[in-house]
Amino acid sequence: MNRSVEQPGRVSGCTQCRAPVTGPFCSQCGYRHQEEALHPASFFEVLFEYVTNWEKKLFSTTWGLFRAPGVIINGFVRGYAGRFYHPLKFLLFWGALNFLLANYLHLGIAEEDPDLEEGIRSMQGIFQEYGSFFWAATMPFIALGHYLFKRSAAPQFMHHCVMASYLIGMNLLISMPLFGLQHLWSDGKDVITNVQMFIHFAMCWHISSGWIQTRKYKDLLTAVIMYAFAFLGLMIYFTLGSLLLS
Repeated sequence: MNRSVEQPGRVSGCTQCRAPVTGPFCSQCGYRHQEEALHPASFFEVLFEYVTNWEKKLFSTTWGLFRAPGVIINGFVRGYAGRFYHPLKFLLFWGALNFLLANYLHLGIAEEDPDLEEGIRSMQGIFQEYGSFFWAATMPFIALGHYLFKRSAAPQFMHHCVMASYLIGMNLLISMPLFGLQHLWSDGKDVITNVQMFIHFAMCWHISSGWIQTRKYKDLLTAVIMYAFAFLGLMIYFTLGSLLLS
């Protein structure tokens, strides 16, 4: 005896946005709720759908952060998370690619100095190899810097963490073509480093002001504080690591 899983006229809550659902698709977010019988091909269908949806969300979110970061951040924090690539996944994805490329090209953010103490030299080696993930770990510090200056506009600290995750992910993405340039032009390392720092600062200003628009001087000051807090986080991690390894 066959029994239909989907009952006509049945009202149930959407598992994605909790809106009332009376048909196979949610009228608010478009999520499909009609269940189908499992069969061997369904596993491949789910896999294909996951991969294509993952690519679509990743690239649409990345492009959106270039064009209008406020739309992405506000959309995510206001409950439309299903439309965008999750900020933590976004951060880890670009951080992993940044790490793989930096190690493939034998690039890092620090150079070992034999005259330093053993603990500091060991920590420098770790920073050089895993620098991408240390930058990613500065997310709460950058969020705190942004929160201190714009908490009146967005009082929840977690919203600032969303912004910081997207920001660091974008900066890790931007670093990758500069890694390639540094590999090809080894004599221009200092120039490329300065360009990279300027671009990262510009991205801080772009995403922060794009999300919460205030007066230009406050946007600029907020970007400075966010940038400073990122290096503060790195310094704290480096100091704690050196103490543990010494």
